[in-house]
Amino acid sequence: FFFNDPATTEIYTEQIVGSVRCVQETDLTLAERANLLKEKFEDFPKALDSFVTRDELYRYLDRRAGREYDRDVADQLVERLEKDHLGRIRPDHFLQLYLEAEDILESKIESAKRYLEDHNRQRSEAIVKLEEARRSEIMNEYDICDGSALNVNIIEARDLQQLPGTRNEYFVQVRCENKVQETDVADSQRNPSWKQAVNFEIRTGQDSIKIEVVEANTRQVLGKTTIPMSALRDQLRHEEWLDLINDHNENVVGSIHVTLQWIYSKVRYLKDIVAKWDEHIQLQEEDLEDFEKDLLSLRDPFREVYTQYGTTIQSSYTKPERSSYEQNSVSYYKPDHLSLIHISEPTRQAEISYAVFCLKKKK
Repeated sequence: FFFNDPATTEIYTEQIVGSVRCVQETDLTLAERANLLKEKFEDFPKALDSFVTRDELYRYLDRRAGREYDRDVADQLVERLEKDHLGRIRPDHFLQLYLEAEDILESKIESAKRYLEDHNRQRSEAIVKLEEARRSEIMNEYDICDGSALNVNIIEARDLQQLPGTRNEYFVQVRCENKVQETDVADSQRNPSWKQAVNFEIRTGQDSIKIEVVEANTRQVLGKTTIPMSALRDQLRHEEWLDLINDHNENVVGSIHVTLQWIYSKVRYLKDIVAKWDEHIQLQEEDLEDFEKDLLSLRDPFREVYTQYGTTIQSSYTKPERSSYEQNSVSYYKPDHLSLIHISEPTRQAEISYAVFCLKKKK
């Protein structure tokens, strides 16, 4: 949990560059820590630049810690050390790697705190918007709020079949609830790009979204695709490549790249957002606690050094208090139509551990 494998070194470097670690004035510099740790190693039975066995080093660390030094910590450090032909290691190399691991963990701790502060801030902003929505939202007879908005972003198409006898200059026409909106005409013939958004105010939510690619000069429809509004009921942003079907022969005549999102209830949408932040913040709080425990375990044989110079671990992160409004209306809210699913397990190979997850509509 200290170091990154080659596959993640570049990612870790990009995340660390430019970040400033917040330190107290009493923190020791790297050189000062190195000198103090070397002083503590003066009672080591052999010279620091000599080769010793793993067991010799572990017995010394156990004695300094007053108990068995965390073997997971020790093994991760020792496995990275250069060894002689007998598999022995040098204590001075161990100290150097120890300091590197310490800096990595401190950076992870400070980064975790910054992420938590930022995400708690964004959660609080969502709470304010949720409170405003609860006061103002009015639902119609179709259980859709006033001002319900459908956003369709037409990005591009590719591999469009050509219409004989035309200039093959295309625009996109979007239809929903008896309204029609069009993009501009694109330049390219086979792979046109529009990058234009169209918006619809939705009242019933019972119609479908019809997207047609139209030849500009003849107004002939090359191909179309249909998306039911029910597919957007989760209120999430959907990005899709959709096949374009020709009405005459039902052949695929190309594909179109779009994003779609329909917000039919701001209250439900914002509740889902807050629930997502709650899950994410909880994972990060657990990671922060783990990083701080890891650092304590790492420093166990030399804890008197850090106590003496005021560099003991004191977490500056405090879980924010939730207002009575949040406790009654939002905390522990579980969306009734969404479930949280994990895509990958938490990893310690980046600057901060993350579990990748998404919201999935329940069946």
